[in-house]
Amino acid sequence: MISPTDVRCDKEVELDHNTYMFMTKKKNQAGGHHMKMNKQINTFEKRFSEDVITIIAVTGPSGVGAGKAGQAPLWTASIPLIAWKENGRITTENVRLCWLTDDEGLREKQAQLHKESIVTLQVRKGEGEFMLVSLIDTDTQDQALQEILEEAQKPVYYHDDILGTFELVKGLDLFEKTIQWSNEECLLYFNLEEDEKK
Repeated sequence: MISPTDVRCDKEVELDHNTYMFMTKKKNQAGGHHMKMNKQINTFEKRFSEDVITIIAVTGPSGVGAGKAGQAPLWTASIPLIAWKENGRITTENVRLCWLTDDEGLREKQAQLHKESIVTLQVRKGEGEFMLVSLIDTDTQDQALQEILEEAQKPVYYHDDILGTFELVKGLDLFEKTIQWSNEECLLYFNLEEDEKK
């Protein structure tokens, strides 16, 4: 016959076993998470040169955005750049400034990096993109880049003989116009580049 003490002892052993199994499983899951993260970082960094350079850059018409592919543990965050200065030489070209980050890091950069601003960065170059290594200054003064920024902020219009004048929404790269349709106000959009390709 089993005494109450034995039953309690059996239950305690069972509880310890479950706790141990749970802890082991959690530990294994954490290990898998780190392996996934390392793989994602290595794959991402292979797209860029090893050389770290310092640039002054003009951010584009949209702020920091981010996305995740499948089960990726980290966000791939980015912000567009429209021009940058390296060793005194200015390049005017649209590139993406990219980096990998967790939720907290993403919120931090969204608060620091803003659209249509001049920033000093350490980056690694890739094909049509830069990898952010370090954000040095978020409010850099540079006259030549300031002029590029002001020019980029000017409105851009497209005139259609039938529909009238559309204004470019730069962050979306779409032209927009408010029209009346069946006694309702509607927004009409189109992409000039796509129309030109047809």
